[in-house]
Amino acid sequence: MKTNRCIAHCSCDSSRRDFIKKSAFLAAGTLLMGNLGVYASSKNVILPNFRSFGSAAAYMPKIKVAFVRRKEEYGMWWPGAIYDGEAARKKYTKELRKTAKSLGVNLDLRPDPIYNHEEADVWLAEAKASGADGLMMMLLDRQQHTWPTATKAAD
Repeated sequence: MKTNRCIAHCSCDSSRRDFIKKSAFLAAGTLLMGNLGVYASSKNVILPNFRSFGSAAAYMPKIKVAFVRRKEEYGMWWPGAIYDGEAARKKYTKELRKTAKSLGVNLDLRPDPIYNHEEADVWLAEAKASGADGLMMMLLDRQQHTWPTATKAAD
């Protein structure tokens, strides 16, 4: 009698060899699909532009975006480099808007950065209420409250 060696103990009747074969095919397919875009762009091949039909054709995804940083000047605490946060925010905002326009995405960018946990909670509540399709938090600082704030958005 053959015993089922599936880790989930389901009735799939898969062996380790089946798993390795399927994983290899999946990895090969992923590599080929990723290389297809690179190959097409290097050969100036125009890939087909797939259009949406029905209600999806008129739908524009909405993404809420906020920057997170400290209120004061910021940088690394050691060795002490200070960054021009306002210049970085302007540069990232310009690139975000340009990319959103090219992708056909409605970008709802918070005008001021989030400076503390309370502001993050308010922003997240607004994001949930607005029915946004996605959230994006741009961390301009790696100290103090930024990682816990980003974790709130991920949760």
